[in-house]
Formats: sequence, C-alpha cells, structure tokens
Amino acid sequence: MNSAFIFASSLFFLWIIRDSFFWLKLWQDSEYRLDRFIEHIQRKKQKFFHPTYSLIYIKLFLFLAFFYAITNEDILSSYQYIIAILYVVQVFVVVKEIYQNTLKKPVLTLKVTILLFLTLSTVFLLFSLPLLDKFFWLLFVDLFLGFIVAFFVFLLSFPTELYADIQIEKALKKIRSYRNLIVIGVTGSYGKSITKEFIAYVLSEKFKVVKTHGYDNTAIGIAHTINQRLEADAEVFVVEMSAYKRGEIAGLCNFVRPKIRVLTAINNQHLTLFRTFENIKKTNYELLESLPKNGLAIINGDNRHSFDLAQKTKKEKILYKYSPNTKRIVGAKDGEIIAFNLRHRSRYTSFDIQTRATVMHFTIHAHHQIENLLPGIYIAHILGVKEKDIKKILASFK
Repeated sequence: MNSAFIFASSLFFLWIIRDSFFWLKLWQDSEYRLDRFIEHIQRKKQKFFHPTYSLIYIKLFLFLAFFYAITNEDILSSYQYIIAILYVVQVFVVVKEIYQNTLKKPVLTLKVTILLFLTLSTVFLLFSLPLLDKFFWLLFVDLFLGFIVAFFVFLLSFPTELYADIQIEKALKKIRSYRNLIVIGVTGSYGKSITKEFIAYVLSEKFKVVKTHGYDNTAIGIAHTINQRLEADAEVFVVEMSAYKRGEIAGLCNFVRPKIRVLTAINNQHLTLFRTFENIKKTNYELLESLPKNGLAIINGDNRHSFDLAQKTKKEKILYKYSPNTKRIVGAKDGEIIAFNLRHRSRYTSFDIQTRATVMHFTIHAHHQIENLLPGIYIAHILGVKEKDIKKILASFK
C-alpha cells in the first residue's frame, strides 16, 4: 500500500499543478472580481462533463464514502485503491488537454506567480501533515484547492487595489496633460473589440494611434495602457470599455473623457451580473448620457436595444446600419451612415456607403465584418482622412 500511495502522490501533484492553473486562469479571466468569478462558475457548471467539474462530483461522492469506509478495513483498502485509480484517470485528462492544446493556463504575471507559489507551498505543507487516512487526505486537499486559491486571491486584494488606485491616479494625470488627444470610447454587449480594432486600423493611415489591448477594458487595464504606451506624440486613443454593473461605464467615461463614443449592439450578456436586462441598457446608456456638448455618439442602428437608446438621447448622434441586399438607397437620413449593395467576388467583396450627402465605394477581404467597420470609416471621414486613403487601407486589410 505504501508503493500505491507514492504512485498516487506523484499523480496527485501533477493534477494539483494542472488544477492550480485552472483556478488561477478562472480568477484572472474574472479580473479577480468575485461577482465575475461566480458568473464564470455558473456558466461552466452548465457543462456537466467539463473535466474539472465532472471529476469534482466524483470526488465529493468519494469524500462522503470515506466515513463509511473507515468502519471496515477491507472496504478502506478498496477505497484507497479507487482513489489511486482516480488519479490515474486524471493524468489521462491532463495528457489529453496537453495534446489537444486545451490546458487552461493563466498569463504569467507577477500576481499569478505569487498566487501559484503560495498555493503550491500550502498544498505541500498540508500534504506533509495528514490528519486522517493518507489517501483520503489527498482527496481532501484536492477538493480544497479552489478554496486555497480563493483565500490567497482575497489576501492579495488589498495591496492589489492600492496598486490599482495609484496606477489609475497616475494615468489620470497623464491623460489630462494631453489636451489635444482625441479619445474614442467603444462599448456595447458584443462587437466592441473588433469595432475598436477597425477604428484604430483605419485611423492609423493618418494619425499616431494608441489602443487598448485584450482584457485592458477596465479602469486598471486602461490605466496600464496609458502609463505604458500612451506618449505625448499620440494623436488618437481608442479605448474599449467594459462594465459588469451600473455606474462602471460612467466611471470610465469620466476617467478618459472620450469625445467620440461608439455604442455597438446590446444583448443579455452578463445578465447574471446585471440582474435585469433593463440594468444592461441603463449601463450602456451611461455612454450617451455623459457625452460632452461638443461630442458625437455613433450608435448601431440595426440593434433594436441600441436604437432605443439612440432615440432616448438628445445628444448629437449618428446611426450606422448595414443593408447588404439593398441595391440602391435614395438618400440616407440626417444622422445615418448605411452600408449597402454588397457584391462578392472571388478575391474580394465590394460595398457602398451612403451618408446624407455622399456615396463612397469600398472593397475589402473581410465581408462578414462590414457592419463593425462602419464606425471606423465614418470617424476617419469626419477627422479628415481622404476617401482614397480610407479605400487604400481597407483594401489592404486581411
């Protein structure tokens, strides 16, 4: 039985490393916020056969079965072998994830490194001091791992928040000093990331553009972008803004003060965080509500929820719409930009864009993204990028 325990222990630590990565990845993706972490857990629990969760159910059964197994030595021996077999199965899960490149791994940051060190050190300490049957203790520590990671996440929350406040204050002073910087804010339930990318890409033809990357769409992420990448020669700053509760979009708008604001499509994404769909709409409306007098809102006119918010605001706005099957539009209304007359060719796609006074013709290699291109094209147009230059950069986009 000692050899079986040594074998099971080696497999146990392999799984602990894998599972530590899993929980740290989950916390990192949740931006170390408890509300978002719980939402992630709820979404993943719907997938009963997700390796981590399906194995947790088996372990919980074995955990409870231990209290019956200890009453009979023969049953306890079988129980110990079952736990050893469980860790053999888990090794196959790890190998499969590595082979299929589905192993969840956090981005290696200083915070993740500290959390990983603290977690593994605690696991090793607990492993060295078993309070009950050694095999059961492996199972107990395994099941407790998620709570160990959570404990250290909360332990580091105070210094993390203090660091975040310092970085945000530093970024606030820096961005306020760039008085000629054009800030463009993009939000919505979906489509905001690709819309932000297109805006930055199109404007880069004429301007020195800085944009937020990846998950840098919260206050601390935006602050990192400002502190590390925004320099005095930057002319345009394109900011993706995300929110998970009321007041967060208003806070980000007060932080970076975008003069041009883009609202993409709205749906019930993150409904568990917002509680009601009305809260989602009110949060997105914060983008329009705080628009300065000399600002401009560019709003998705095809999404009925975004359209409702556009009708509600009295601020200056323009609606962007996509009518791929329409061959001819007899004048767009004031405050509209419409893409129409979509034509597929073997190597490219062409389409027309009409505003009240202008019709422009473009070609591109990514026809399924035309709706998301419209804010970038319009912003480039009003900021003085020549039509021929917009056409050139769109034609080069892959």
